[in-house]
Amino acid sequence: AIQDATKFATEVPFKTMMLCYECMEVVKAMAEIGNPNSVTDAGVGALAARSGVIGAFLNVKINAAGLDDKEYANDIISRGEKVVEMAKQMETDILNIVNSLFIKISKEMGQPHLFICTLFPSRLSHEKTVIRPSLFFTISITALPHQFPLMVYWTCTGGV
Repeated sequence: AIQDATKFATEVPFKTMMLCYECMEVVKAMAEIGNPNSVTDAGVGALAARSGVIGAFLNVKINAAGLDDKEYANDIISRGEKVVEMAKQMETDILNIVNSLFIKISKEMGQPHLFICTLFPSRLSHEKTVIRPSLFFTISITALPHQFPLMVYWTCTGGV
């Protein structure tokens, strides 16, 4: 009975992962063809959905660790890892759409640009100098040994 309950406790967050990932398709469509004034909402949706996938995966892993059926545990963790990677890629794709639309809109309005990016550990080690009227600063990021992505926000008046 305990093993059945633990298996169920593993399946529920896995289903949550899948639902969070599936909603990213709607978010992507919103970024691509939705109201341009709500493009930043699509960006926030991508961030939230990716966080939902990763958060649910933490629960999958901790619950799967208590299963005696190691074949099932390894399988659901492997499938979960694939969903996490797909969600990270989808998030990147959506943020690229958001950024490109935001750059276009902000150029039309003569406003500084906001760039949003997700940096994963394999891609860390970045330095960017940003100039804004009456404001100058540099963002420097170096590789850190952590598992989750680091979100970086910056503004500038020029192109990427």
